Amino acid sequence: MKLLYIVGNRPQFIKLAVLHAEAKKRPYITEFVIHTGQHYSDEMSAVFFSELGIGLPVTNLDIHSYSHATMIGKMMKELEPAIQSASPDCVMVFGDTNTTLAGALTAKKMGIPVAHVEAGIRTHEEDMPEESNRYLTDRVSAFNYCCTENNLRTLEKEGYDGVHIASTPLFSGDVMLDAFQLYKPLSESKALPADIHIINNNYILFTLHRRQNIENIALLKGIVEAMNSIHQEIPVVCPLHPNTAGVMKLHGIVPAFHVIAPLGYLHMQAMLSKCSYVVTDSGGLQREAFFARKPSVILMEKPFWPEVIEHGCSVSCSGQQEAILAAFRQLRTMKKDFNTGVFGNGKAAATILDHLDAQLNKSPGE
Repeated sequence: MKLLYIVGNRPQFIKLAVLHAEAKKRPYITEFVIHTGQHYSDEMSAVFFSELGIGLPVTNLDIHSYSHATMIGKMMKELEPAIQSASPDCVMVFGDTNTTLAGALTAKKMGIPVAHVEAGIRTHEEDMPEESNRYLTDRVSAFNYCCTENNLRTLEKEGYDGVHIASTPLFSGDVMLDAFQLYKPLSESKALPADIHIINNNYILFTLHRRQNIENIALLKGIVEAMNSIHQEIPVVCPLHPNTAGVMKLHGIVPAFHVIAPLGYLHMQAMLSKCSYVVTDSGGLQREAFFARKPSVILMEKPFWPEVIEHGCSVSCSGQQEAILAAFRQLRTMKKDFNTGVFGNGKAAATILDHLDAQLNKSPGE
């Protein structure tokens, strides 16, 4: 089986690493990687390939810093010959980025089956560019792998039953849970960044990068002011995304909390393991906080993973200053249930590859 991964941002590199680790156990699988270049700096890209041991040749298209439509168009133009050169049996895409949609559409047009890892997520917010990326990718994919039972039910309600929509949905569990368990021994050996001085590991891990939160300058100011206020009570540490840092600098928004450079996956997991709380608008960190049993505030009114809220482990809110402060106060008193298999059993990669192998090698009409 010739399997081509198309990736472009840091969460996708982590998911790729997990699938690669499982695929290495299966000598019948040949792997290829195309990196669109959507995340292109060393701190957002190269460090993940090196520290996670992704020892595969990578074709890098170096496409970034365009509008959404232009970026997808340029990616598709460059992906077609790159995919043709690899001649895969299946193209695998991850999540909901422009890279995801470009890869899925291009492979579909070329008649190559698409496997979508992290399918069935819906927020029903059409002004969020990721939303259309999600449902369009699901629609053209032959195999849709769902992190949660809720994601699977969403697809089933939409007609993904292999008959009305010729796509096979499956609850595989979450490859990010695989990654959390696989790399936990390595991450625990990582020290905190040297420029951060935290007493008794009592701090909040804070990340902020989503377009809706940083392009609305009044909202961004309110978020920073809320975190500045919380920082007076408990230290706040923020590995600051380059885009967020640029907008804050441009508009003179000054954080009073600890700001550090973006971290690789292992150092980020080390920070997560030692913190007391998480505040984030990251879809990945929302559930990683759950895996690490850390209560979190999610800066999204319609979060990607309502399951963690249903289990009393997170509170979602808008980016308004008072809403954030109220959510943080609420977080401390909630009854939390981290003991659930909502994201599977940590064997999502094996489940996905087992299913792909069976589907791609079955006889016609089977």
